[in-house]
Amino acid sequence: SSIFDFPVNFVLRDVLCEDKSFEFLASRFEDDNKYKDPYNMVSLLDNHDLPRFIDLCKNKLEKMNLGIAFIFLSRGIPSLYYGSEIPLHGIKEPENRSDMTFDISKMKFFEFIKRLISEKKSNQALKEGMQKILVANKDLYLFERISERNLSLAVFNKSEGTKEIKINIFPAAINGRFISIFNEPLYVNNSEINLQIKGN
Repeated sequence: SSIFDFPVNFVLRDVLCEDKSFEFLASRFEDDNKYKDPYNMVSLLDNHDLPRFIDLCKNKLEKMNLGIAFIFLSRGIPSLYYGSEIPLHGIKEPENRSDMTFDISKMKFFEFIKRLISEKKSNQALKEGMQKILVANKDLYLFERISERNLSLAVFNKSEGTKEIKINIFPAAINGRFISIFNEPLYVNNSEINLQIKGN
């Protein structure tokens, strides 16, 4: 059985909407050993009992973008509340349960969510891979997901400026050219990768 991962949800809201450090999010994942199977937890931004994430983030679409990406790329089962594609608004009932709008032209995140769903379904690392945090500071959060056949790297920058960072990824001695889900090339040399992470 699965349960909603409210502990991570509450910290994610603080990090993205209140500009708290990503270090708080990393420390929350240290509690994973308290759960029988944390990879079977349900990741969410909001639901019918919570304020809409976009309102908590003061209508900042770039924060919504990061939040959606996070629940699909991190460990757990992503659960997206209807209307997040638009996104719908609502701090409390009944506003946060308003009628759905089905006009795709008004859905700001529709294509983005489609790409993430496709990647989650096809990438073994994102479905069941071990999660290892590589970097967690005020503005940057990087982690890798590792399975027998795949390695995925997730990179988040919540600042306004571009951040440069050099990291080592697992497994050792991996080399080559890799393509992100947004078709941006990444180059790895002896497991070392140099990243320029655009701000939002």
